[in-house]
Amino acid sequence: MKQKIFAATLLLAAAMTASAQTNEPSDTTKKTKAEAREETYRNTIAALEAGDFVFQTEKMVAGNASRAVAEVDSTANFIAVKQNEGVLQIAPPVSSSNPTILTRTQQPLRILNRHLSFDKRGNATCTLGALIGNDPQTITIRLNKRRRDAVATGAENSFVLLGRIVPSDKATIEPPKADVGKTE
Repeated sequence: MKQKIFAATLLLAAAMTASAQTNEPSDTTKKTKAEAREETYRNTIAALEAGDFVFQTEKMVAGNASRAVAEVDSTANFIAVKQNEGVLQIAPPVSSSNPTILTRTQQPLRILNRHLSFDKRGNATCTLGALIGNDPQTITIRLNKRRRDAVATGAENSFVLLGRIVPSDKATIEPPKADVGKTE
């Protein structure tokens, strides 16, 4: 009888240990996901601080009057910054329902100054004073900490881009062409 009670206790302990081990990875997975999100945020902020990032556009606000949002090719629409230089490439679609690219305009950026600020929630605003071609402009990039998405506006609100900021080494963009400043 004692052997049966001992065996039952041993089985119960083994079952409880297995159950605890099964639950533990889900807690670890949640921590790991939260830690991964925080690490991504820290890497994005470090890239903004270093001035070594790419704003990859996923959507574009087309037309100041209509404010229609169009899906765009993130490899054809971007702002790439490397310290004091960069490239702004805009390839707007035909319309919000037709993603065909009409023209691709690539303009050199000369970064004159860069300022990074944060609100109380950790959302970041990066303001770039830049020469686009030979025209001084301000490009403002706002990063939402919780959602990780960003909005870039520039050239006196002549463009509004929605997308993500990534460190340059993780970007998936077309390499800038040697004839920067030309339109296809």
